[in-house]
Amino acid sequence: MKTMQTAKLSLMSRRLWKAYVRKHTGTIILTFVLLVISSAATSAQPLLIQQAFDKIFKAHDTTALVVVPFLIVLVFIVQAVTLFLSNHLMGKVSNSMIADMRKSMFRHVIDNEVEFYSKNDSGSLLSRIISEIIHIAAAVTNFFNAWFRQLITSIGLLAVMIYQSPQLTVISLIAFIFAAIPLRRITVRLKKLTRQLNDENANLNSRLIESLAGVRTVKAFRKEECEIDKMSGYVHQIERLSNKAGMFSVIVAPLLQIIGGISIAFVIWFGGHELLAGRMTEGNLVAFIASLMMFSRPVRSLSNAGSIMIKGYIAADRFFEIIDAKPKFISRAHGATLNITKAEIVFDHVSFSYPGGEVQAMQDVSIRCAAGKKTALVGHSGSGKSTIFNLIMKFYEPTAGRILIDGQDLAEVSINSARDNLAIVSQDIFIFDESVLNNIGYGREGASKEDIVAASKAARCHDFIMKLPKGYETMLGFSGESLSGGEKQRIAIARAFLRNAPILLMDEATSALDPKTESALQESLDELTRNRTTIIIAHRLSTVINADHMVLMHEGRVAASGTHESLLAESALYRNHFGI
Repeated sequence: MKTMQTAKLSLMSRRLWKAYVRKHTGTIILTFVLLVISSAATSAQPLLIQQAFDKIFKAHDTTALVVVPFLIVLVFIVQAVTLFLSNHLMGKVSNSMIADMRKSMFRHVIDNEVEFYSKNDSGSLLSRIISEIIHIAAAVTNFFNAWFRQLITSIGLLAVMIYQSPQLTVISLIAFIFAAIPLRRITVRLKKLTRQLNDENANLNSRLIESLAGVRTVKAFRKEECEIDKMSGYVHQIERLSNKAGMFSVIVAPLLQIIGGISIAFVIWFGGHELLAGRMTEGNLVAFIASLMMFSRPVRSLSNAGSIMIKGYIAADRFFEIIDAKPKFISRAHGATLNITKAEIVFDHVSFSYPGGEVQAMQDVSIRCAAGKKTALVGHSGSGKSTIFNLIMKFYEPTAGRILIDGQDLAEVSINSARDNLAIVSQDIFIFDESVLNNIGYGREGASKEDIVAASKAARCHDFIMKLPKGYETMLGFSGESLSGGEKQRIAIARAFLRNAPILLMDEATSALDPKTESALQESLDELTRNRTTIIIAHRLSTVINADHMVLMHEGRVAASGTHESLLAESALYRNHFGI
């Protein structure tokens, strides 16, 4: 088990070095040089103390009385300057790493497939991108700066101790060796608590996101206290785990403090005998004790740094869990280019099951959506209508059968080229916390303001936009809280106008509009669908009655298809669906 963990740590270290640390090699080498100088300055301090005792206090050397204090000041200045520069340089490396890792992780998350988000909740992803990456960078910089500095300092002070008295050095280090046993147990426990703490923080983030996103529902059902209780439960659990982890983190310093005290006491006892026997000078003994006291500080710091390294190890493990969750496609651009001539869409005996689903969402579905015509999908919830949209958008791949667009298999087409030819108006409209201009402009990259205004006028939303405080520059807030449901859908329709794609998918596009507003918007919708292959999902008959072709879905199958008039005459299921 230990070998596996060591191999895993080694692999993660190599990956971090190659991807995020190696480009800072020059800065790290310079930091190493500064740390060696700083450690040498620290190690020189006990020797200067010895010189002070032997040459000034004992031999009354007047030259040493000037030189030794000057050297002490010089050593402390060198130590301070090199420490400042090394901390500053590694701080820049840390900030660069955090930025690079956040960009890398966000790109990977946003590039992944829709099913990825069903396995990784937003709170967990947010926690890893925002907070856990900081722990990784802290561990790396701690290793190259603090940990390395303390290690070099310890080696330097150990060399001074050996120079003063090899026997005393061996005796004083025995206690530190025995301390390794409890320290190892503390490390194992701290790893477990750190992972639990990261999981609970992710759960808290998820709950916060849900509560804030669903605040209207919370208030409508008077569930404020319920949400507060749930949040308090997560917070209490985090507090409990933090206290445990904190206890194991801070217990190291007192433990080493006791061990250091025992070592110093024994050194004074044994060294006193050596001094009385004439085998040591006062300067030697004082320098050794000073070295030992200084040696215990970096040893304690190395042990304290263990908690930082453990947090970094756990965070790196969770970071690479996400990075290694590879999408089925190599990239969004991977695959053939979809060339649209007529935009005819054909479902050829398509079946599909959602990941982890036991029941097929679609079973042997064959549909032909004629080029430039409107095809309406009707049926009860769960009948497979939205699944058809998900497959056309390449959010998922069919488990059987083919989807053809102008005779080209959609499975062989790149995600980018497929979606470049699609526009969607969904019932789940997301409004970004940006300006109206940017929200509509989301429909087409690089669109001019004139194009956006023209799309807004076509969608009949220009007038209400101009009534907003800053017109097209008005910020719409989180999820468009300043807009009504109907206004949000008009923004979505304006996006579709701006996109100007040959295939249009409309999923309950007018569900938030009252019949009068829907009627007023019908002219612009007719213009939007003209000469486009349009697939419409709607529960209201008024929305789909003018479709060229109707497809009735039932339990993942095509129950009937034809015109409204033919289905009305031939299908009881169709009549029952619309209550006719």
